[in-house]
Parts: sequence; structure tokens; C-alpha cells
Amino acid sequence: MSIFNLFKPNIKKLKTKKKVKPLIKALKYNKDWNVRKSAAEALIAIGWEPILVMKGQQIEPKWSPKMINK
Repeated sequence: MSIFNLFKPNIKKLKTKKKVKPLIKALKYNKDWNVRKSAAEALIAIGWEPILVMKGQQIEPKWSPKMINK
């Protein structure tokens, strides 16, 4: 294990435990784009999906639980 990976989020573990807040935090991990991609995929897999919110002149993704009508 590299010392540089010491503080890298463990996306598989977070997904398994359904830890939403740490996964959302991992979306902002600037050192590795694979972490951000995996975090987004994990959030969608556990039932959270992005919604776009207009903030000033900028559109930002926000995450909310998926509404399932059955």
C-alpha cells in the first residue's frame, strides 16, 4: 500500500455499509477522478440519484433519495 493511498476513501466499504454522507464527501475528492466516479456509481446503486439545482448562475448537482412508487 502506498502512503499516498492512506487517506483515500474506501468506496466499496462505504457502499456496503450504505454510508451516504461519506460517499457524497468522496465526490469532492480531487486527487483521483476514479474515486469521484466510483462514489457517484455507489450512491446511485444504493438508491440515491443526482438532481440539478440552480444556484445563482451555476447548476450544481445535489443528491437525494430516489422516490420509488410501487
